[in-house]
Amino acid sequence: MVNDGSSVGAYTLDLVVPPKSASEVVRLPTLESTRFLQDLRSDKIKQICVLVTEDECVADIRSAQVFADNERVLSSSSACEIVLDEKTRIERYTSQSWESLKTNPLYKDLVEFWDVFPESVPCELPKDKGTQHEIELKPGSKYYVMKQWPL
Repeated sequence: MVNDGSSVGAYTLDLVVPPKSASEVVRLPTLESTRFLQDLRSDKIKQICVLVTEDECVADIRSAQVFADNERVLSSSSACEIVLDEKTRIERYTSQSWESLKTNPLYKDLVEFWDVFPESVPCELPKDKGTQHEIELKPGSKYYVMKQWPL
């Protein structure tokens, strides 16, 4: 799918070697974003070439591509492993321990309600407990009525 400003059409573009200079990139046909997403969702587009500089995390792009192919998602993002070295990861892990939270002013509340926060993220929403909250207003006051749907 190509939109060069004057006409919109479908072109097959086979790149054996991706462009290496800015002038070569500019000469490539351009895409209209809405049409591109429609064609991507309807499987009319089979392959996408992403141009990156050499200092970017090529491994992350490849892993995102494999994940997208397997899971059939339209986008993904991941942290680059070289951004988080071993020391940084250990520091982040220890900063989230109970020992490091003792200096936090909310530590007493965290200890009191520690069982409210699960160790892992649940796969589904919790079951509805049937609790309905109502607010009674003073007689004669006006309020906005908004429909609520149970979760």
